Amino acid sequence: MDRLQGELETTYPILNIQIVGLNEFGQDPAGANDLMMASRTTPWLQDGDSNGNQRSDVWYDKWNVTYRDVIVLNGQNEMTDVYNLTSHDLGVAANYATMRDKLIDAAMTEQKPWQNHRDRFDINDDGFVVPGDVLIMINDINANGPRDLLPPTTTSLAAPYYDCSGDNYFSPIDILQVINFIEGTSAEGEATSESDVAMQIATVAIASPVPSLSSGFEVTLASNRIVAVSVAMQVDPTGTNAAPRSESSAEDNSESRESAPDDFWAEYWPSL
Repeated sequence: MDRLQGELETTYPILNIQIVGLNEFGQDPAGANDLMMASRTTPWLQDGDSNGNQRSDVWYDKWNVTYRDVIVLNGQNEMTDVYNLTSHDLGVAANYATMRDKLIDAAMTEQKPWQNHRDRFDINDDGFVVPGDVLIMINDINANGPRDLLPPTTTSLAAPYYDCSGDNYFSPIDILQVINFIEGTSAEGEATSESDVAMQIATVAIASPVPSLSSGFEVTLASNRIVAVSVAMQVDPTGTNAAPRSESSAEDNSESRESAPDDFWAEYWPSL
């Protein structure tokens, strides 16, 4: 597990994944934990028995684990997956890859690295949600198509953040959510320019079926190709009166990339 922790930290440094060992209550004779950690760097904890029932609080009362289970937790310390290392020896390459992928998938689902956690609708992270954010997304999906947003291998990420929906997949649904948000703020009077400004997005293709768009956007299709999108809303052309970040979106995405909690603890190595 030391090897796996090191690989995850080196290959996916932006993902917060931590593997921790937990020893069963009653299996801790003098020096046993020190012996277990003698040649390892993985953090090691000792389970207890706070209610006096002679059973491990975490091992049995909370998770009811089997010897050598790896328990995958989300950011709320809820169990999301279990992988037993007796049945799946990590010395087998395929098992090692499966264990690694389970941890990465759990981290991606919880942390959503390709979403702007300050405001999921603000694709270019400039502090405003405007038709330009829609244009950025359409131009990219036209050039590269809908796709999985893979686990990042860099130490930091920068805009554009395409995963508005938070499913780690960039698709027309993400574009639709930004459009619906812009329409909503316009209807509520967030954009205050006196003149209506139509933004024309010409000759952009989406290589997948396009969902129905809201009434404020007029979409011209030709053989599953978006030929033009007219954004009918009041917008200041300078962008100074653009819809600001929404309070609701800020609440929905309160965890920043820099302050992810201690999420993915995995329990391994019970007393031998």
